[in-house]
Order: sequence, then C-alpha cells, then structure tokens
Amino acid sequence: MNGRTKLTKNQKEKMEKLRGEATLDAAKLRKKYEAVKVFVAIPSGTMVHADFAMALAAMANHTTSVSLRIALNNTKGAEIAHSRNMQLAQAEEMGATHIVFIDSDMVFAPITIQRMIDVMLDTASGEQELAPVKILGATVPKRRYPYHQVAKDLEGKRLSIQPNDQRGVIEIGEIGTGLLMIDMSVMKELAQPYCSPFYRDGKNGKPDLMDRVSEDLSLIYKLKDLGHKIYCDIPLSVDTKHIGDVQFDNTSEDFFADAIELRRQKGQEMLNQFLKDGAEAKAKAEAMAKPNEMKEVKDVK
Repeated sequence: MNGRTKLTKNQKEKMEKLRGEATLDAAKLRKKYEAVKVFVAIPSGTMVHADFAMALAAMANHTTSVSLRIALNNTKGAEIAHSRNMQLAQAEEMGATHIVFIDSDMVFAPITIQRMIDVMLDTASGEQELAPVKILGATVPKRRYPYHQVAKDLEGKRLSIQPNDQRGVIEIGEIGTGLLMIDMSVMKELAQPYCSPFYRDGKNGKPDLMDRVSEDLSLIYKLKDLGHKIYCDIPLSVDTKHIGDVQFDNTSEDFFADAIELRRQKGQEMLNQFLKDGAEAKAKAEAMAKPNEMKEVKDVK
C-alpha cells in the first residue's frame, strides 16, 4: 500500500473548502483565536511512528501560521490512563481552553486542530445549526482485524463511513481518544482521576474480567453521564489514518483491498495449518498401525 491517500472528487472539494477557509487574513485569525490555548496531549511509549511525527510537524507548522496557540506535550509511560490523567491536569494548570488527545499511531491533516477549534467556536457563537460542540473527535478503523470503526452511533452500533460520505459533524454514542478534542470547561465538572479503566459486572455480580472498559471510554462515559454530547467530524475522519497491521484510512481504495487481502492471507494460513495438522495426524496413525500389522503377520506364521 502506498502512503498516498486517494480522495474522491467530493472529498477533494471538501478538503479544498476547508483549506480555503484557512486562508483568512492574519488580523481576522488573530482576533478569532486570541482567547484560544490548545494543549496537544500525546501519550506514548519511548518511540512514535515516523508518519505520525511528520504529520505532527506539519500540523504544528500550520496551526501556528494561523495564529492558533498550542502547547505540545508528550508524556511517556507504560500506563496510558496515568499519562492521560497527568496531561489533563497539566492542561488545566497552564490555563488551556482546549485539550486535544492525539495517539502516536495516528496520521492526520495539517488543518486538524484549526478545523476542530472552528467547529467549537462556530457552534458556540450560533454560526452553525448544531448545539455548542464541546467534545469532538475523528473516527478511524481499528488497527487489527476485524477493522470496525472505533466510534459507535447513538444506537450503539459501529459507525459506518463510506469513501464518498457527505455528512458533516454528527452526534454519536461513543468514541475513543485517538484523536479527540475537549473543551476544558467540561473537565471542571469531573473529579480526578478522569481516566480510570474498570470491569463491568458479570451475571454473578462480580467484575467480569473479559469485559473491560478502557481508560478513554471511561472518560467518555463520565462526560455523557453529566449530560454532555459527543460528536464526530466525518470530513476530518476521512482524512485521518490509523497505523496498524496496515496504515488504514477511510478514503483510500487500498483500504478495502488491504482488508480483503489480509482476510485472504489469514484464511490461507488457517487452511495450511489445517492441512498440516491433518497430514501429521495421518502420519502418526499410520506409524502406530505398523507394529500391529507386523504382529498380525507373525501370528499367522
């Protein structure tokens, strides 16, 4: 799979429109974003993907060029919940107006932060029909088979996005924090720790160790319990990639080809193993039968 995203005509028009909106004169941009401070939270291990690093550099360059103030933070550690909690606390301490979580296995457009801030500012001012958006994310396919979307709709079903999707910003049921922006005002309603993974109770009333809620979804559920709505930016989602078994995005024609190819490879591996096991079992049975055959010959003599 090549590293170039293949966009349809409609998607190209959408992205060009977004880029066009990013060319407002400098004075207007400074005034629009003068009160905005974005804390960019990147939890990770000791290393990050090269494609992620290049995307981050391009986004930081674009974001500062349009007078948006950002603070980049990378918190390294094995415990992701602790890293996210520390970053939320640091964002609050520095007086950030917004925090955007970006996982180190994501690849995204340079205009990502500006796009998300614009949605929040425009809905807050009434320039868009949506109610004020304070929690906004992008959905991507999961990194490993089966490649479902990480987000779910209001009915609890996995979100479905097609290459020519025409939707804009929509309300959803849940989403992870792979690429998620939160208005920091909502965090004042929560007590720490903000991110705390837990196990759902099983039928016997005890925690079901096979039904674990991750640290990011625990945060989403807490915010929903307070009455906050969760939104997904579809145009942003179709231009965001998730690095996994292959580098997935929602627009590339190769996404479907790669998914099919991986399923074919997995099926072939399973078939090969089945045939191998069958051949070994047959050989073992034949080996065990030979002494009995020799004994029967001696008995006849």
